[in-house]
Amino acid sequence: MTKQSQFKKELWSQIQLKERSIIELDVIYNCDCLEGMAELPTASIDMILCDLPYGTTANTWDKIIPFASLWGQYERLIKPQGAIVLTANERFSADVVQSNPALYRYKWVWVKNTVTNFVNAKNRPLSRFEEILVFSKSGTANYGNSPDTIGMNYFPQGLMPYNKTVTSRKYEQSNQLHPWNAPDTYTQEWTNYPSDVLNYKSDRTGWHPTQKPVELFAYLIKTYSQPNDLVLDNCMGSGTTAIAAIDTDRHFIGYEISHEYWQRANDRIANHHNTQTALF
Repeated sequence: MTKQSQFKKELWSQIQLKERSIIELDVIYNCDCLEGMAELPTASIDMILCDLPYGTTANTWDKIIPFASLWGQYERLIKPQGAIVLTANERFSADVVQSNPALYRYKWVWVKNTVTNFVNAKNRPLSRFEEILVFSKSGTANYGNSPDTIGMNYFPQGLMPYNKTVTSRKYEQSNQLHPWNAPDTYTQEWTNYPSDVLNYKSDRTGWHPTQKPVELFAYLIKTYSQPNDLVLDNCMGSGTTAIAAIDTDRHFIGYEISHEYWQRANDRIANHHNTQTALF
């Protein structure tokens, strides 16, 4: 390779790098998400929230994304303490967890106000819940051998001030669980910590067949990110993640392969902006 051609190659690499470092925020792109995510800078995303296709129907959009390629982008893009939050159910839940057990942390159970799967009502119980799987490169609170270990982002919602001195439980003082030795008493600042069960009404007014409620996604966004953070949804569908991000003062970036859904999601976001403007 000549010096001139080498120079051109290096210059082109620098131009590409510069282009990839520029993210246009609050936009949904109509393209394959793996191709789109490949253009984003490494460690640029604060939270990933996605209702992945489960692969349970014959719809063209309901194709499972290859896990190896998906996790390759997820792990490259998410910040070290960021959360990757994925909705799932039944067999697909098991498949998603097994696709990356090293990063799997825990799950939420979303209990709906309606039941589904009536077609199999004579053969099995009706379905009333879905799972929300949480992954992160970092561990949960007090993960490891030191109380100073920084865990994954987690901002529990609905807390109430407590500020009372409480006595440590015996098992909490076990050297096996807490090598740093917990004190006999400590001040508990907050109470009303959330459990892993979330009760939210299904979105029965939505036009997308798997549309999730905005309130549920807003809760998750507030739990795993801070205002002005950037939330990625690589299967934007009806645009629920975008609406929830707007409502919680976060930025979003999304991908949707279906042109129809992409167009309708953008219309929904525009209408939401207009509604907010009218209120003020």
